[in-house]
Amino acid sequence: MSKIGRALIRAAAARLTAQVISSIIGIALIPFVLGKLGYRLYGAWVLVGTVTGYYGLLDLGLSSAVSRFVSREIGRGNKAEANRYIAASFYLFSLSGIIIFLLAALAAIFCGWFVKDPNEVVMFRYLLLITGFTLGIRFPARCFRGTLAAHLRFDLVSTVSIIFTILRAFLIVTVLLYGYKLVAMALVTALTSLVRLGSVIVIVRWIHGPISFRPSLVKWKNIRTLFGYAQLVRYSVMRSSLFDY
Repeated sequence: MSKIGRALIRAAAARLTAQVISSIIGIALIPFVLGKLGYRLYGAWVLVGTVTGYYGLLDLGLSSAVSRFVSREIGRGNKAEANRYIAASFYLFSLSGIIIFLLAALAAIFCGWFVKDPNEVVMFRYLLLITGFTLGIRFPARCFRGTLAAHLRFDLVSTVSIIFTILRAFLIVTVLLYGYKLVAMALVTALTSLVRLGSVIVIVRWIHGPISFRPSLVKWKNIRTLFGYAQLVRYSVMRSSLFDY
């Protein structure tokens, strides 16, 4: 079997394992978290998670574009051009991250409109700000995940996901056992996300090598190319969704 074939099989196995472990942990945590938080706070946690999940739409297909063009330039032996695509995507994802945090900040400011209990308004504001900050930080990290995907190291992405899914679950159980509630859970998510980002950066440096993010490296042609391909991906996804319905 070819090297690429082995890498794809290894990646598929790692991704399936990550999905199974994530599902098992998620299902196992539901009764425990529900018992510690109660129906109202647990519903609020699920609601915030669901709403912030829609922020993923701001990806705009760029993750696929990064993998596509970084892998192409690596295949051509043009690592400098690959790094330009990575740098361009980093700034584009950072812009999306800033938008996400601003939206979360606006939601925190006006959360008094839909949270009637004055005692819970402050808690919801902290929850929205922490969650928005976490997602805002995680968005630029998509360029690093795309880089690993370009090197066919999906297995490393899945392995990191497994490790931090288990760590996050352990820490959530710990803070709930000590009597903390939603804000502590959000802080745990933020902390594990930051450490996870750091680990991914280290892995990318090991697999790909050093990457410079100097603004001078960002070229408009790289941005246009990424956006052009991202639009095709977005159109394809929308078409598939409409066809499925």
